[in-house]
Order: sequence, then C-alpha cells, then structure tokens
Amino acid sequence: MKCALTGHRTLRGFKEEVMKREIDRLIEQGADTFYCGMAVGFDLTVCEYLIGKAKVIACIPYPDQAERYSEEDREKYRSLLEKCYGKVVMCYAYQDDCYKLRNYYMVDECDEVYAFFNGNRRSGTYQTVNYAMKRGKKVIYHDALGIDETGKH
Repeated sequence: MKCALTGHRTLRGFKEEVMKREIDRLIEQGADTFYCGMAVGFDLTVCEYLIGKAKVIACIPYPDQAERYSEEDREKYRSLLEKCYGKVVMCYAYQDDCYKLRNYYMVDECDEVYAFFNGNRRSGTYQTVNYAMKRGKKVIYHDALGIDETGKH
C-alpha cells in the first residue's frame, strides 16, 4: 500500500506522538511506500521518522526547493534526501504550479493520504486533501482539530 503525506510548514497543533502512532498503524496495515513533498515542517518531520521503517519517495517540486530553507533545515533536507528510497522531480525549474503538480502526483500515486491539516483553507494542504477526496482516496487526518476521516469536525 502507498501513502502520500501532506501537511503544513508550521507545526502548531502537531503532536509527534500522534504522528508516530498513525505512521506505525499505517505500516502495520500494509503501507510500505510513502510519498513525501520534502517541505519544512510536517514533511521533513514525518520523513525523518519513516527512514528505516518504510520506502520514502521524495517528491520534489523543482531542484532548488530547499534554497530558502534555514541552514539547519537545508542540512536536514539533504541528509534525508540521501536516505530516501527514490526521488521524483516535477519541474526542471521553479514555475507557478510546481507545488500543485507535486501534490497531485503524490495523490495520484497513492492509495491513502495522511494529512496534517490545521484549518487553513488557502493552503496547499487543503488543496491536496480536496484533490484526494475528489479522486476517491482515503484521507487520514492528524488529529490537530478533532477532524475525523471523513473531513468533518
């Protein structure tokens, strides 16, 4: 089973113990491949936990994705990227829709989506979750807002 990861860069409301429990449960249920967007925050945090537990496919919107990360986050990004099972780069250079293309690719490749959604309806996470639901994918929410698997509060 394949699972896409989507979440916010800021981790307000994020509970690491919940993430670990959910990721372990997904692996126990057969998830062996995770598609990760490699963004700061949720993506890199989950990626770091997954390395050595399952295959991680780094889905990169464009080659210089990490150029604006802090030095610490750039180092974490590079280190994790080296440990990923595979890497897919969406665009040769930055373009307006490269993040959207990355997010939709991850959804299209997966069976389920694990999402850390904080309620921001103008975010890439919201757009990704909506796309997943339209594609009939199961969405599992990290319980930051008391949202259940149907997307209801």
